[in-house]
Amino acid sequence: MNGVLVAFFEISITARLKPFRRLRLAALGFFLASVGFGMIGLVMHWAWFLLTVLVFTAGEILASPQQMSFIADWAPPEARGRYLSLYQATWSVAFAVNPAITLPLHAALGERAFWGLMPIVALPGVFVLLRLDRTADRPELLRGVWGGGMPPPESVKSLP
Repeated sequence: MNGVLVAFFEISITARLKPFRRLRLAALGFFLASVGFGMIGLVMHWAWFLLTVLVFTAGEILASPQQMSFIADWAPPEARGRYLSLYQATWSVAFAVNPAITLPLHAALGERAFWGLMPIVALPGVFVLLRLDRTADRPELLRGVWGGGMPPPESVKSLP
């Protein structure tokens, strides 16, 4: 269900969200994903699981494209592929390491407690995105925006 929802809706929803601040949308997406994962352990029924997938997929659709566009804009134009590859590699490492950490925790805590931790674990990510929205997601700071012939403003030239 997750893949189908992403395939059918992510591009059209992302296009409609262009007027909104992207890292705020990503923070909302993180929040929805964490709530969706937190809901998993509450009820053991297939219909409930479908609802949880709907909620965390909505979060994924909100967060993922917004984060990637922010990274692409922060990257120097000639290095965008490397920046986005590194971003994607961190997700791959997380997927690889995740079972070694979470399966023993799941076994020790049980369904309700384990899944109830998910919103708590994700909350710092929501706050980091909101902080980045206030401090770093400004056109004068985004290196990738200034490619293509436009000279960067003085504030960007001094960035590392």
